[in-house]
Amino acid sequence: MMNVDPEHVWVCVEVARASQLGTYRGTMAFADFEAITAGNHFQPFVAIDNVHWAASVWSEQEQRLVTRVTVYGRDAEWKWNTGTIHLRVDTITSIALLHDCSELLKRQEQP
Repeated sequence: MMNVDPEHVWVCVEVARASQLGTYRGTMAFADFEAITAGNHFQPFVAIDNVHWAASVWSEQEQRLVTRVTVYGRDAEWKWNTGTIHLRVDTITSIALLHDCSELLKRQEQP
């Protein structure tokens, strides 16, 4: 299933920072996504909510790859942030739609 909220979409956004790329996963307004992909987004920043990063890591205990999720606003060095980040539109190098990640984020809330 793609997105249950018709006003927001789950996206993966890559942005250029100096000579490196940063990747953010989260939700953005569908209108912003359409404007960015059409080249018509005239605001300097776009808001990304539900920001998180996912990585496959080897679990010695389970003896298999598992998905580790770091959530902006809840985990590690991002613990005290609000979970929303504003990115400069002119730094976006790629943007892709994702399937709904809300269940993935909910799993991380459970101990």
